[in-house]
Amino acid sequence: MSCSPVSSRLSFVTNSIHGNFHDSNEQEGTSVTDAHSGITTDESARGSACDGEPTRPVSGIRDILDRIGDTWSVLVAIELRLHGPRRFGQLRRSVDGISQRMLTVTLRRLQRDGLIDRTVLDTSPPQVEYSLTRVGHSLTGVLKELVDWAAANRADIDAARRSWDQATTERRATGDEPGVRTRA
Repeated sequence: MSCSPVSSRLSFVTNSIHGNFHDSNEQEGTSVTDAHSGITTDESARGSACDGEPTRPVSGIRDILDRIGDTWSVLVAIELRLHGPRRFGQLRRSVDGISQRMLTVTLRRLQRDGLIDRTVLDTSPPQVEYSLTRVGHSLTGVLKELVDWAAANRADIDAARRSWDQATTERRATGDEPGVRTRA
């Protein structure tokens, strides 16, 4: 059975998001390890959504989405974009609510992913400065669009939340299931 171009693209996007991808150059029946979960899978036991071809887990897409979807990573990247290179203490003071440990973990992850650079300054005592890499700068361009979208739609989202909360409160009072609309 073959897929239509639309269902093939949908399958690719769905599999990419869920960590499954098929490389046509790989042999069927090989075992691969998903670096994200550490689980080894047998390729021949897995199938694609369309034609039964084997798929293999790819942690890259999911890991990247996890990183850029992490609140602290986004806030640190935006802070570095707005203010340029910053020292640890400056970042901790400017990213509201982040703990020292969480900032340390976030900076290590961003550095590992190649989104920031860590530079030890030749001072006494030594100081460390963090800055965006070329890839980090390109990410903040995308994040700016997301921030702009959030700002432009904030009032509508707040109104929808108020409406939802009010409807949920009313439905709970009457025993109806929250979030379900009935049509006449």
